Amino acid sequence: MESENYKDQQTDELLLSYLIGSATESERDLARIWINESAEHQKYFDELKAYHLISKMAQKPSGFSTEEGWNRVKANYYKTYPDKAKYQNPGY
Repeated sequence: MESENYKDQQTDELLLSYLIGSATESERDLARIWINESAEHQKYFDELKAYHLISKMAQKPSGFSTEEGWNRVKANYYKTYPDKAKYQNPGY
């Protein structure tokens, strides 16, 4: 059982290096052979690839700046309630 888990870990490491592009040419060949061995392997690889893509998307910054967003909210607030602008702290 332990050798089976180790083999699975090696396979996962091989497939991940294949996905991220760090695999050597021989590792890429091994990954392609493993993927094409069975429909079950292909399905596993497709799921691993989907998880990998989702994790990459989650790591990318969304481009949203909290400070800029807050400044827009405040600007709209002070346009809506101009009498409140006199209480605004310009240095904060």
